[in-house]
Amino acid sequence: MKASTLFGLTLASMMGLAVVVGAKYVGYFDTAPAAETKKTELPEILVSTRNLFRGVTPSSKDVRVRKLTDAERDFYTRYKDKLLPAVPSAVELRVAAQNVPAGQPLTEDMFEKVGIPESVTERLDPGMRTVSLVLPKERAGGGLLQVGERVDILMTSTVCSEPQCGSPFTATASIARNLKIVVKRDNLWKVMAGVPEEKPVSFILQTNPYRAALIEYAKMKGVLTLVPAAPGMMMKDKEPPMSDPDSREYRDEEKRVAQFMNNEQIVTDGDLERIFNLRLLAVPVPSGSTRVEMMVGTRIEAHAVIKGANVARVQRTAANADVASDASESPTYASYRFSMPDGSSLGGAPPPGCTTCGKNNTKS
Repeated sequence: MKASTLFGLTLASMMGLAVVVGAKYVGYFDTAPAAETKKTELPEILVSTRNLFRGVTPSSKDVRVRKLTDAERDFYTRYKDKLLPAVPSAVELRVAAQNVPAGQPLTEDMFEKVGIPESVTERLDPGMRTVSLVLPKERAGGGLLQVGERVDILMTSTVCSEPQCGSPFTATASIARNLKIVVKRDNLWKVMAGVPEEKPVSFILQTNPYRAALIEYAKMKGVLTLVPAAPGMMMKDKEPPMSDPDSREYRDEEKRVAQFMNNEQIVTDGDLERIFNLRLLAVPVPSGSTRVEMMVGTRIEAHAVIKGANVARVQRTAANADVASDASESPTYASYRFSMPDGSSLGGAPPPGCTTCGKNNTKS
């Protein structure tokens, strides 16, 4: 073989080897697709794991962190500056500004601005007060009552007549109406969570000063229940006038509030007696007593018959005869006494002197 031919073959082999080495260096022989290499570089984003609702504060359990998908590349390019940080705690103490479906990447405009919610006093209407109640869910609308709803308060109590506290019976009456729920669960944020079994629910309600004191007093005298009020029956968006001329109980409400605020009136069993619409029972009236007419304005409401320390209050009727006067001693008015039903089991004590309390005395 000629030397020139051998030189040519050697040169061609060296050039071919150089081409192969160069192709391998630039990745020409790699079998992995370029698209798969890019997938490993996709960023992480924060998404909802369940439906979020406007006005509700989600928890870190309602969101999760995952990789961006190929279908979301355009979304990420457009909104990457508005996405929430890829940290579950980024939604804590935030309020959703709109409804968000599950699986949705979360952005700042889906939530209200970061801030502390309104305080309790900022949620109250002018002149109103608050009262706090902690109730089992079966006496609080199943625990499903929400902030902003209106409720009535029912009171169930064991009642007996003085002075011997005899003939006790159990009765229920409405002691306050149209109260607005301003806080639930002792939490200024609104959250969605079920009430655990056998756990009570706490509420803060808005009411006028007199009713707030009455409810506080009633806590020691009976069992309280929250009853949802239908919007058609109660004013939902604003407070109605305190006084209601069509209601015997609320006709003088503004007067009661003013007197209570000026320490001219206190809350006693007499308030509950009025609300439960009770009438004082007559006691035997001996001869030589004094009858006193009880008047409201110019109207005679009842008679009080006095004999020493014994008083019988009876409704005015034509059959009531006048009796002679003998009122040298100060009168003591008979009344009713209120206590927890079956007090031994509900944390209250039966009325003093009551020997039949808790023995199937309930009246319908």
